[in-house]
Amino acid sequence: MAGSTKGRQPFIKTEIQRWKGPHAGIAADQDPVKHLAIRKILAPAFNPRALKEQEPILHVHMDAFIQKLEEHSRKESINMSEVSRF
Repeated sequence: MAGSTKGRQPFIKTEIQRWKGPHAGIAADQDPVKHLAIRKILAPAFNPRALKEQEPILHVHMDAFIQKLEEHSRKESINMSEVSRF
C-alpha cells in the first residue's frame, strides 16, 4: 500500500482529528501518502546535527523568556526562587 512504512499498514487518522479544519498538521493528516511526503521534507530539520545547530537559537529565546518572567514577577511580587523549585 502506498504510504506504508517498512511494510506496515499506516495508521489512518479519524475525522475527530480534523476539528481544526481541512489540514490540521502532519500529525492529524488522514492521507498517508501526504503525511509521508511532509514527513520526508521535515525529517532533516530534526536529525541530531540539525537540532544541535539550533541549540544556540533556542537558548537565546529561552533566556529572553526567562527575563520576561522575571520582569513580570517583579511587577507582581512573585519570588522566582520559589517558582523554580520544580
